[in-house]
Order: sequence, then C-alpha cells, then structure tokens
Amino acid sequence: MTVLSPMCPEAFAAYRDAAVAGYAQDNIDAGRWPAEGAMERSRADFDDSLPQGLSTSDNYLFEILDGPGGARVGYLWFAVIVKHGLRSAYVYDLEVHPDQRRQGHAKRAFEALEGRVAALGLNSIGLHVFGHNPGAQSLYRQLGYQVTGINMLKTLGRSDERTPTLATPCAALPPEGARFTLGRPGGETNADAPPAPRCWGAAPPAASG
Repeated sequence: MTVLSPMCPEAFAAYRDAAVAGYAQDNIDAGRWPAEGAMERSRADFDDSLPQGLSTSDNYLFEILDGPGGARVGYLWFAVIVKHGLRSAYVYDLEVHPDQRRQGHAKRAFEALEGRVAALGLNSIGLHVFGHNPGAQSLYRQLGYQVTGINMLKTLGRSDERTPTLATPCAALPPEGARFTLGRPGGETNADAPPAPRCWGAAPPAASG
C-alpha cells in the first residue's frame, strides 16, 4: 500500500538535490536548455518556486512511502493555484526512485493525492508532461487526465535535417509564474511511469473550482 507522508526537513534537502538535477536533465533532453549552465538555472528556478522551502504557502510536499512507516520510494509536490478566482491543485513533481519503479507506486500516489486535494476543497488537478515521456502520458490517461493544450517548439538554425518539432501534451498548462514543473523520463512501464510536470512560461490552466 503506497502512502503519502508530509516531507520532513531532512528529506527535503535530499529531494532538492535530486529534483534540481532531474529538472536540468529534463530541459536538456527536451532541447529547451543547453547543457552548460543547466544546473544553475534549475537550482534558481527551484528556489524561486519554494522561497521558504517546506514552509512556502500553498505548497504541499510529501514523501511516498511503501506503506505506513515503510521505506521511502519517492516524492510528490503539488501546490494550490488560483486562476480567475477559482482554486485548483497543480502537480509540480512526482518522482519514484529508479529501483522502486514498475511496482505501481506512481499510480497509487496519484490516487492518494486525490484525497488530499479533495480535503482542501479543490475539485481538479493539473500537471504538465514533457513530450519525450510517453510512459507518463499513458499513466495520466489511465488515471483520467485529459489533454487541455499542447506546447510546441521548433529549433531554428540547425544544418541537419533531423531538427525536431517537439510537442508537449499537457493535462493542464503550467500556472502563470510557475518556474518548476516536472516530468523526467523514468523508464517505467506505461502502467507506472513517473509523472511529468516541469516547465514554465506558458498560460495558466483554467481551474474548474
């Protein structure tokens, strides 16, 4: 049984390091950032998103545990956002440790998340998915998430003919001002792929309440 437990300060320090490295690699893989300086950019974005760390208002960070009191198998971070006076939840990160994947933890963590979100009086959850993470996209479809927009990118000035046009399906576009949304390819099966919210600068999702 996978459970969510509020993140402790000691776990937050380890999570920050892992999340910053993962986000930098996500953006390199997506062709959005050059490798040079990616870690510095990622670290700055993370700290801007959580200026008070675990005490940042309207942000909720959890350890994913393999049962009550069990071993830590990953992390989950969501925030409450407001758009046009409506409040909704937005998932910034979900990461399952590589040696714990393909065991259903990501799916069960999202199912547990729904109860947390409902307890806050919210009735919708948004997230972002990188285009290079089809496993995560499949997982979200299984959980009932729908695509609400697509971010696209064309890289100019390359001499080769393999210049990609990158499409990023989104269950919801990142909220305005969102600096840190996840989504790294985790190599899990479609039934338990790591969620992917990590991107910014797009229009905010339309909250439903």
